[in-house]
Amino acid sequence: MKTQSIIIVLALALIVALVSTSCTPNGTGFAQKPGAIGGHNQVVVVADDPVWNGEIGDTLRKYLESPYIILPQAESEIDLEHYTPENWAGKRQHIRNIILLADVNEATATRTLIKRSLGEDRYSEMMSRDSLCCSITGNDLFAQGQQVFYIFSDDRDEIFDVIKRTSSRIIDKVDVNGQKKLSGMVYIIGENEGMIRTISDSFDLLMRIPGEYKIEAENKGGTYWVRKETNKVSSNIIIHRQPYYSTTQFTEENFMHLRDSLSREHITSDVEGAYMSIDTVNFPLFVETKSFANRPSIYVRGIWNMKNDFKGGPFVSFMTISPDSKWLYYIEGFVFAPGDNKRDHMEHLEEIFRTAEFE
Repeated sequence: MKTQSIIIVLALALIVALVSTSCTPNGTGFAQKPGAIGGHNQVVVVADDPVWNGEIGDTLRKYLESPYIILPQAESEIDLEHYTPENWAGKRQHIRNIILLADVNEATATRTLIKRSLGEDRYSEMMSRDSLCCSITGNDLFAQGQQVFYIFSDDRDEIFDVIKRTSSRIIDKVDVNGQKKLSGMVYIIGENEGMIRTISDSFDLLMRIPGEYKIEAENKGGTYWVRKETNKVSSNIIIHRQPYYSTTQFTEENFMHLRDSLSREHITSDVEGAYMSIDTVNFPLFVETKSFANRPSIYVRGIWNMKNDFKGGPFVSFMTISPDSKWLYYIEGFVFAPGDNKRDHMEHLEEIFRTAEFE
C-alpha cells in the first residue's frame, strides 16, 4: 500500500478540545494556565537528537536563524533553543513559541509526543489523508499566549520543502506573537509624557516615547533629537520635518542627501571635525517601501559610522509625507553599543516607531 505522508505546520496550538484546561480541585471552575514566558523572539524546538543534529535540523537553523538586517556583526532574527522530549519539561513547556519537529518513519520520543498531543485517532486520520499538507488551529497548548508549530512527515524531502516554504511565515508569526512582550519591555518604566506633548506640538506627530529618553536637541532647525543612555548603549531618535513642495523630495536620492545634511549639522562626537555618515563601502543599504504612521514611506536600514572617529552602528529610517501633503518627515533611530549585541536595541526603536500617528 502506498505510504501517505503528512506535514502538520504552522499550528497556533492544538485543537481546543484536546488542550482544554483541567478542573480545579473543588470542581467549581477551571484551572487557569500560566502565561507564556520567554523572549519575544525565542523559539524552542522539540526534536530527537538525530533529527536536530542531522540535515533536518541544519535546514531549520539555516532558514530560521537568518540574520537580522542589518547589523555590524551578524545576529539572527530568531533565538532557537533545542530540547529533546525527555528534557523538555517544567517551565520550558511554557515558552511562547514551540516547534515540534519529527521524522515519523521511526518510533521516536517526538513522534510519541505528537501522537499523544493529537490523539491516536486524529494522528492516524492525518497520516492517511491524500493531501500532503494541512494545518490545525487551536489555542494555548501549555500556556496562555503560546503558539505551537508542527513540522512532521514520513518523507524527509517534504520536511525540507515545508521548512523552506514556511520559514518566513513562522518568523512573522513569532514576531506578531511577541509584540505584547516587546512593547512591555520598551515601556517598562512608562512614557515620557512631557516629551510626547512637545513632539506633538512641534511636529503634529503623536509617538509614544519611553520614560528613559532625554532631550539632546530640541526643535533645532525643524529637528528634534532624543536619546536613552546606559553604561552599554546609546539609543537615539531623530525627528525632522521641512516643507514639502515637490515629488523630487520623496526619492531615495533625496533621502541620502537629507540624511547626510542632518547628520553633518546635528550629530558629531568629541573629536573635532567628526560627523556621522552612512557606511556604503563595507555594508549594503537596504531600501524598501513601508508604512509609517499609516503613510507610505521610504524605509531604509544600514550602518552609520563617524567620520574622523572610531564609532559606528546600525540605523533605521523612514521618510514620508504628511496627510495634508504640506510636510516632508524624516524619522531615524540609531544605536551605538560597542561590544554589545544590537538587535534587541534596534527592535526597541522600531517598536517606538510603530506607535506613530499623524494628528
